[in-house]
Amino acid sequence: MERTACQYALVRFMPYVNTGEFVNAGVLLWAPRSRYLGYKLLQDKSRRITEFFEYLDPSIFCESMRVQANEFARVKRLVSEDLSYDPRTKSEVDWRDDVFQELIRPRETIICYSEQRMVLSENPQGTLERLYEYYVGRKIEAKSNFI
Repeated sequence: MERTACQYALVRFMPYVNTGEFVNAGVLLWAPRSRYLGYKLLQDKSRRITEFFEYLDPSIFCESMRVQANEFARVKRLVSEDLSYDPRTKSEVDWRDDVFQELIRPRETIICYSEQRMVLSENPQGTLERLYEYYVGRKIEAKSNFI
């Protein structure tokens, strides 16, 4: 099976921007060749977050993840559509790569991203699951499956 280059970034929840403390709360993965934009977010384990940020109202985390999931779903639909483009300016792949870069660009908000990372994958969706298990689920054995 052919391997394809994928870009990914960790989704980080950082409720107190001034301290810089964060928790990995998801993974965003982009496979340009297949136009696959996948994401997986921690949405049902607010206890882990509130144990780390003990004075945080759990609804802040839950709402942040809900809003982020909605935005990712919207962008996922956008990059999977066959949109017309001007071949004199950019190719489809370049245009869609710009969308990924815009999603992960640095901001001072409650949701931020790690630096862009790369991985070769035969199955981007499976790779997304393994990355999530390793970085968010903290299952160390998952690392050997993609590195």
